[in-house]
Amino acid sequence: MAPRFGDQLLQVFDVPAEAYDFLVSVLDDKAAPPYDLKLIFDQSLIAGAESWYHQLDRDWDLDSSSQALSTPKQDDAQVEDPWAATDRLIQHAQSLANEAAVSLLPCSQSKKKHRDKATAKAKRQADAASSHYWSQDGDESFVSPTKGFRLAEVPSTAISRLNIPAPGLQPSCVYPEEPNGAHESIHTNAGVSPYFATPTKAPRPVVPRPSPGIVSCLPFPPLASESFGLIQEQVAHDPFWLLIAVSFLVKTKGEHAIPVFLRVKERFPAPCDIVNPENADEIFGMIQHLGLGKNRLGLMQKYAHAFMFDPPRSGVRYRVHYYETREIGRPLEGHLAMAAENVTDGWEIGHMTQGRYTVDSWRIFCRDVLLGRAKDWDGKGAKGEFQPEWMRVLPADKELRAYLRWMWMREGWEWDPATGERKVLREEMRRAVNEGRVAYDIYGELQIVGES
Repeated sequence: MAPRFGDQLLQVFDVPAEAYDFLVSVLDDKAAPPYDLKLIFDQSLIAGAESWYHQLDRDWDLDSSSQALSTPKQDDAQVEDPWAATDRLIQHAQSLANEAAVSLLPCSQSKKKHRDKATAKAKRQADAASSHYWSQDGDESFVSPTKGFRLAEVPSTAISRLNIPAPGLQPSCVYPEEPNGAHESIHTNAGVSPYFATPTKAPRPVVPRPSPGIVSCLPFPPLASESFGLIQEQVAHDPFWLLIAVSFLVKTKGEHAIPVFLRVKERFPAPCDIVNPENADEIFGMIQHLGLGKNRLGLMQKYAHAFMFDPPRSGVRYRVHYYETREIGRPLEGHLAMAAENVTDGWEIGHMTQGRYTVDSWRIFCRDVLLGRAKDWDGKGAKGEFQPEWMRVLPADKELRAYLRWMWMREGWEWDPATGERKVLREEMRRAVNEGRVAYDIYGELQIVGES
């Protein structure tokens, strides 16, 4: 039985018995990287050479001692020629070197036996010794471009076992399916692979995207539509649920928040149901997946408690910090101190919220009804000269801006949501809106698209 390759490599190392079989199997299966196998192979050769030199020194000493003890004293004429001893030592050293090489490499009879067999294993060994991925042109030594080491003069049989390219071979890229190395191409650029097709299409142009919070998610409806599509239009008659709906839309898309809001409203229809501590866990479970679950639940309970015990009242306003009109004096401490009838720039829900989005929504859809000016937010039932509250709102939310742009167009104006300025609605813009040929650009401006 031919000695295993792992046994030959490890015989010069001090390997623990319990790990010996495992290391031999790793070396035989070539599971380790070729670089590591190369290092082990070199160390094995060096160790064998060190053992050989040690044996040579010991034999030299033994030979000198034996000659000194066994050789009788002779005259100068009968002393052995010193070159003869040197030749004998050289011959002995050569014999030791041959024995060391034979102990590390497979025996010639086993190698010949494997070559004679027409098996897949013999073919793999032959392919490993002469791979079609390495050309025969180049200098006598090969330096790895990735590891930076130079291959030593190692016998080809050992190289074939380690799957390491033999000295004098340079890397080249060839197509294995082409016979006789046809269409061979040597690539000097290591970053380009011949196995990937060169892209023929030009790269797609980078389309600029609008900044978050600029473009409305709702399509711009025709001016004759009954509603724009905001959830605030559906609950404008109930200010409590309008505030709850707005709290659901904070940091959450309407397509995810509105269905959950409608389920909560159907399950707990009154403020007393929301503020009831026994329902807190169930409500939290319904809204948790939207994110900010504890904040939303706390805000809902706050609104419910306020509408039950201190609802918005006409003539009682509370300061809202950092709103549109900021020159309203020094902020006061606490909501009770802020409640004063002479606060001309405050709002009736300032004791419940300081959020601009919530205050803007409430002003647009609920304030006229609370003050008794009209029956809805668009001036229904108003008497005399009347300007709806929504005409005085300059919101920052993209959906409220789109809604007021649409409301102003119904009045015959093109409105600028950034400045509040307006100009007469162009006839081509009116036709484009009614025909659905308008779209937002990346800056949130409404543009006409297509031809009429």
